[in-house]
Amino acid sequence: MPDEFDFAYEQYSANMTSEEAQKELLDAFILYVLAIKKLNKVARAKITDSDENIIDGRTMIDKISAPVVIEKINNILDHNPKLLEEWQTIALSDILGGTLTKEDKLIPINGDKLQQGLLHQN
Repeated sequence: MPDEFDFAYEQYSANMTSEEAQKELLDAFILYVLAIKKLNKVARAKITDSDENIIDGRTMIDKISAPVVIEKINNILDHNPKLLEEWQTIALSDILGGTLTKEDKLIPINGDKLQQGLLHQN
């Protein structure tokens, strides 16, 4: 890559508007939730590593659905619901077992429902 590209990339990644940073955080949250959904399937298989340790997906689910995390995500969405892309809305709706909107307004994510959805996915 040319030096100019590296410089431009470093400047972009280091300097973001608040909205850009919130968008990145929201993307990371959605992708992490989807990853946990997949990891939970593996965790239920009772897989052990070479040291005989059992993989525990429940701890990850507890962390991602913690009230402080959900509060921050809901705050971001409350201030700028357009940050949530269509695929993200579909993914969260699937996990939560219902729509994320009512009368064109976002319904705050419920941590308990998120946790239940992640634990009971097939």
